[in-house]
Amino acid sequence: EVWLGTREEARAAHRGLRHVQECLTETELMAMKSTPTVSSDWVTIVLLAMRCGIAATTGRRLLWENVLFEQQEIEVTMRNARYPVRRLITGDLLDHLKSIRTQNDGKAPLCPVLSNMSNKEYTTAWLRVRSLLGLPASRTLSALTWPWKQAHPGQRDREILLNHIAALEKKWLSPAELVVASKIRILSNGAATPTTK
Repeated sequence: EVWLGTREEARAAHRGLRHVQECLTETELMAMKSTPTVSSDWVTIVLLAMRCGIAATTGRRLLWENVLFEQQEIEVTMRNARYPVRRLITGDLLDHLKSIRTQNDGKAPLCPVLSNMSNKEYTTAWLRVRSLLGLPASRTLSALTWPWKQAHPGQRDREILLNHIAALEKKWLSPAELVVASKIRILSNGAATPTTK
């Protein structure tokens, strides 16, 4: 069954989705944090997605060594990328990570319970959390990153470009190619616009 009517619902129907996808609201996130029966792993997953744009499936496999507390950044390797990128950690996510850190083992997962689940168990566990909080079916895991994407338009494209440049720099490049790569890097960071001749 597909709900039709609005433009978003029509797009969902075109993609064959059963429901229009929507991200959690800040109120729903606060309810999740204050519900003792909801594992802190889920709060971590949701905060990583909403604040850093890290997909839920990627976030549940992150290790403590990926969190750079002093720089207030998190290092993550995205799908189809050879090299990791760094994203800023917001204050509420930083406070949450500090509160749940119980060991100094960098190889330990941020979400120990969720990281050991199969994909099917993981999806079923999210359905239980959603039911527990009384959330509608439209609150999907894949929509959790939308607030970050809306706040950082084009960021993912710049990260992909820099990833390609980093891959090229690992190969044997001529001096002329290195100059071109450095100009593209400046352009992608938005620091300056290189002049072309």
